[in-house]
Amino acid sequence: MDTNLKVDPTKDTPLVSVLMLTYNGARFIKEAIESVLSQTYPHVELIIIDDGSADRTKEIIRGFTDKRIRYICHEHNAGLLVRRKESLNLAEGAYVAVLDSDDLWLPTKLEKQVDHLGAHPDCVLVGTWITRMDERGAMIGTTKYNSDDLSIRASI
Repeated sequence: MDTNLKVDPTKDTPLVSVLMLTYNGARFIKEAIESVLSQTYPHVELIIIDDGSADRTKEIIRGFTDKRIRYICHEHNAGLLVRRKESLNLAEGAYVAVLDSDDLWLPTKLEKQVDHLGAHPDCVLVGTWITRMDERGAMIGTTKYNSDDLSIRASI
C-alpha cells in the first residue's frame, strides 16, 4: 500500500476517490453527481475536472455544496489523457473509481466493491457490467465484461 495515502489502512472505511471528467456535460452531470453523493458507502471524495466546458456545466457543479466535492475548472480543453492524469494525481483515496459525467451508479455500488476488496486482499480490480439507457430511462442494451482472472488477463 502507498504510504503517502491520507487514509488510515487500519480503518474499516478507506477513502474512495471518485474521478469525474466532464466537457459540456450539463445535460446529465447533476444526476451523475447525485449518484455519487447518495452512495451507501459515504467515505468518498468526488474530484470533478471540467475540461473547458462552454455550456452550463460550471453553474450546475457550483450548485453543490457538499464538502466531499473538489471541483477543478479549466478554461481550455486539454483532452481526456491530460485530465485523467491530473485527476489521478489529485486522488487521495486508498481506492479510485471512475464515473463519466453522463453515467449513474446504483446506491450500493461502492459499498459492495469496497467490501469485496476488503474481503479479498489479493484482488486489485473490481468493475461492473453496464446497462445502457436512453434519455427516458428505458433500457437499450447491456455490456458484460470478462469476470474471471484468466479471461481478464487475456483481454489485457
